[in-house]
Amino acid sequence: SPYAAACVFVLFAATLGALRDAAHASPDFGTWADALACAALWLLLDLRLYREHLWSGVPAAAYDWWAVAVSATVVFGYTQYRHELAHVGYRLVPNARDVAVAVACVAAQAAVAVPLGLLTGFVHYPPTKHVATPLLVACAFAESFTTVALTEELVFRAVLYPCLLHATGRRWLAAELSCVAYAVAHWPRADAVVAKLIYAALALWTGHCALVAYVAAGNNVLAP
Repeated sequence: SPYAAACVFVLFAATLGALRDAAHASPDFGTWADALACAALWLLLDLRLYREHLWSGVPAAAYDWWAVAVSATVVFGYTQYRHELAHVGYRLVPNARDVAVAVACVAAQAAVAVPLGLLTGFVHYPPTKHVATPLLVACAFAESFTTVALTEELVFRAVLYPCLLHATGRRWLAAELSCVAYAVAHWPRADAVVAKLIYAALALWTGHCALVAYVAAGNNVLAP
């Protein structure tokens, strides 16, 4: 599993790097210690470790609770330490230009992802499981926006991308690494290997569109 291999590699490298940074008393943000902290937050959420040990409420609400918790941690941490995080600057309030950028990037993403999804059978139309009513669509959008989209954009675009850019000094390399990480993170979301590959490929394209939207909108998190 490339996802499991990536998790092991990041944790191993981040642990050794964090120890090295501690030995040299490195104060810079974007170090291996920060990568280790981010990996711990991400794996807690993504590997569903909270279901058995860290959640005692309604099972269906476990992911939503911890997704909002991660988002709140990122937003609160940035508001408290924005002066120390000079190279990690993002905006939460969109303007008219941000909305235009978002619409254009969604159109570009859909132009490729929808036909590819239909062609491979990954996406079905009409839907086979639920009848889409206005109320259902509104509820699904609200949940997906607050617990999936916002969390992913904060992690991959607002935190990971600028840290990689700060560490590598190369915009294209930081962009590709963050998009590949976004694609790999979607590997466990399907069962069969072919479905995993399709999902990862769609996520890779979506990651590129989201990053373009994020940068073109002046680092506005809501644009992607």
